[in-house]
Amino acid sequence: MRDWPSASKVIARNLDRLEREGCVAPAYLARFRELMSHGPEEVRETVLALTEEGQVLRSVHPLAGLLPPDERAEVLERTRRKAVTTVNLDRIAFLDLEASGLGPDSWPIEVGVAWLDGRRVIRHSSLIRPRAEWPEDAWSQVSAQVHGIPRSVLNDAPDADEVAEWFLDLVGDRALVSDAPDHDGMWLQRLLRERRDIFLLHDVLLRAFGEEGEVAPGRLHRAYKNRRSSKPSHRAGDDAAAHAHAWRAALRP
Repeated sequence: MRDWPSASKVIARNLDRLEREGCVAPAYLARFRELMSHGPEEVRETVLALTEEGQVLRSVHPLAGLLPPDERAEVLERTRRKAVTTVNLDRIAFLDLEASGLGPDSWPIEVGVAWLDGRRVIRHSSLIRPRAEWPEDAWSQVSAQVHGIPRSVLNDAPDADEVAEWFLDLVGDRALVSDAPDHDGMWLQRLLRERRDIFLLHDVLLRAFGEEGEVAPGRLHRAYKNRRSSKPSHRAGDDAAAHAHAWRAALRP
């Protein structure tokens, strides 16, 4: 790009706007910001890679095409095989995780979960002390600036095995729903040492409040209006609770 400094400022302003509106998952915004830190060639090559495959990915999430190639392939495969019709809408837990970074070796540093008990939003969260085998060089200062959790704080957090046991007991058989299921799924699997299905929030909203795949007037609008009015905090408990509040808004008669 001939005028990268000016272009990067425009891109940064648009990313800030998306963050304020809450319409893009923080993980994807952080990923794009990391790409920008590498300069214009990295951004150009990544954007040009969004071909027909990218259109499928963007149907999952607007910035999903920015994932590395192996993760993009995994998203496509999961999208084809995951049947949101299997979700028990009465047993949903909204999930969010914060992590050391966004790379393939990144690890979870905080997990949050929330659900509705009648009209009341129940939320839980815990920081995570990393396991010894989790690589220290996967800690990203870029991500740290987003979630605001110092690395030193994790030394006094509950250890990963304790958090994994607590999480499994807490969630039980609830279906897990996230606005960034592929990143959250990777980090949750690293924490639990087992894979759990995680469903895309938009798909579950559409199934619950749609009519044969079409948007039901009013309900989805209320859900997304609620999400836009709640700025992401980049803390797992708060962001999981924000999804539950959006769900509750759509349930309103």
